[in-house]
Amino acid sequence: MQEIASAPGKTLLDKKACLGGFDPTRRQNMYQQRAVAGILRRELRPGDNPKWEVFKTALLDRQISCMEAICGEKDCADGPGPRILQILRPHLPLLAKEHFPDRTDVTDQVCLGVLWDETDECRALWHRPTLGGTRA
Repeated sequence: MQEIASAPGKTLLDKKACLGGFDPTRRQNMYQQRAVAGILRRELRPGDNPKWEVFKTALLDRQISCMEAICGEKDCADGPGPRILQILRPHLPLLAKEHFPDRTDVTDQVCLGVLWDETDECRALWHRPTLGGTRA
């Protein structure tokens, strides 16, 4: 967590995006995607809330698997976030369809917004975890 605390940025999302190697111009898009996901989340029927939590967990699990695959490589350079995102993107439509088969508004942009929200809650990591450190 020390590494994240010392990274530049006003929010945890900014700090983790910086450590992940995302270009600063992408951050505004991250916030927009997060806002779109928040709007959709508020528009869901109450019965969809448990599905949303399972969906969120599935997205986070896939993101972590992609991060581990990238950061498990010996050539994992600093800032692997864009590489993680690259291998994660093809999975997003499938996860959206699996969890919300009757909805067309759960797009890859919404999926990314959910992940950016999880990143800002310190549950998603986009850079190489420090050895012996906590996964924040």
